[in-house]
Amino acid sequence: MTTEPAGVDWLESLVGTVDWGTKPVLQADWAGVEGRLGYRLPSDHKRLVERFGKGTFDDGYIDLPAPEDLAAWGLFHEQTGALPWASNEHELLLCWVTDAADPHTWPVW
Repeated sequence: MTTEPAGVDWLESLVGTVDWGTKPVLQADWAGVEGRLGYRLPSDHKRLVERFGKGTFDDGYIDLPAPEDLAAWGLFHEQTGALPWASNEHELLLCWVTDAADPHTWPVW
């Protein structure tokens, strides 16, 4: 869920801030990933992963898994209702709380 002012693309602002390349670095089979998860994923997350790819930012400050790795969290999600989408340097999981049908409204926990 994003809260940028109308007309501002948060991803392009981030890309410009970190001086990243101009092209996406990852093509993902989102339909396959979402099919295995049983959920649609937020489009802003898909854009982030496609642009930056799997990896670690700022020496572990945030780690983005490969899209296909999200499906491995199925049991955790079933038990908690939270779906991890990243982790950080303190080994904490950043999760969506998937309590709504629209993934664009999921809060991060």
